[in-house]
Amino acid sequence: MPALSDRSFNPKAWGKLGLYAIGLALVATLVWASSIFFEKFVENPRLLEKRFHDPVGRVGMTSTRIAHLGADAVPTLIGDMDRGSAAERSKSLELLSGIDDPRVVPTLATALKDGDIGVRLTALAGLGRTGRPAAAAALWPLTQTDDDLLRLRAIIALGLCGGEADVAKLVAAATAATGQERALFAWSAGRVQRRLASLKQNADKPEIAGYVAPAPAYTNDEQIHARQVDVDVLLADIDAGKDLAINGVKLNELTDVGFATWDQGHQIAIQVLAVRGPEKALAPAGDALPMEPLKPSAQKLQLEVKPPQPAL
Repeated sequence: MPALSDRSFNPKAWGKLGLYAIGLALVATLVWASSIFFEKFVENPRLLEKRFHDPVGRVGMTSTRIAHLGADAVPTLIGDMDRGSAAERSKSLELLSGIDDPRVVPTLATALKDGDIGVRLTALAGLGRTGRPAAAAALWPLTQTDDDLLRLRAIIALGLCGGEADVAKLVAAATAATGQERALFAWSAGRVQRRLASLKQNADKPEIAGYVAPAPAYTNDEQIHARQVDVDVLLADIDAGKDLAINGVKLNELTDVGFATWDQGHQIAIQVLAVRGPEKALAPAGDALPMEPLKPSAQKLQLEVKPPQPAL
């Protein structure tokens, strides 16, 4: 065992140790750089080649991993707008909407003019998913279109991404509208208010900031009917133009179908109907409710009398 007075570890030895340390650091740097190179130029391109593996509206491991690529995936997905099929363009738009990048909203807004209705609907849903007021600005023109399919869904999508300034615009639009569209504008104004409140309340919790809870679940027919009664009272007040901002919040709390899912397009379509309440959601306007007996037709039963057939 060397004595404490041993001076064999001299400056020359320290120099060698320093060279070894530098060598190890260089090796570690090369390993790190090679992993980054492999990920960026080999693994990521291979992953992007599989971007159409999951159909529109469905999320799997591939879609999740591509969304996590962030800005690295954006150029490829934007490039699909010029060369992909309608289904491929829709999937790329859906993937883009899950990425936080300044190029996303302009691309989705441009896709609202695509020649394929499916692509336009995916772009509309994608704008709602972004949760950005800039996306709301792109959606407002659709509230004036004659296409019912796009117009009603655009009103709902505004509730997903509208900002503070959009609340007053939605209330004003509700005031000018009538019937179902007034209710949709009020619902949207209510949801924006709830989302903004969530952003403020949970500013220190980014994982839940902006989250809006769906309507409470019901488990039996009595609860469904009670919910419908509450919704009908609100819709009557909204139809009369009473306290549209406040009643819009209440309507959203009672009918929100929940948007913490991948398939935003599906949820938007369901929400257009769900605003009417659980019993009336699937009943066309003026028709009997699913739980109500059919109204009598007041027509007498008539038997068809056929002439006798000649014997063979």
